[in-house]
Amino acid sequence: MREGEPWSLATVRAVGEATGRDPLHLPEALYDVMDPDALDGLFVAAGTPVNGSGCVSFEFCGCAVTVYSDRTVVVARLHPE
Repeated sequence: MREGEPWSLATVRAVGEATGRDPLHLPEALYDVMDPDALDGLFVAAGTPVNGSGCVSFEFCGCAVTVYSDRTVVVARLHPE
């Protein structure tokens, strides 16, 4: 994840990389499965990143996605081609 990049953008970019698709042309929109604003604010309090550990997992574009509070996004294809 790039410094200062919102979790929502990093998630879409990571899924695009994992699936070999342009992140702007994924078959599903992130907001169809996860509120991007909620995802971006999940590990932030009063505009400051929260110290500690935590994660959120969900399915998106045929992938299992886990976003960690340490700014790591892990994507695993559910049905490899």
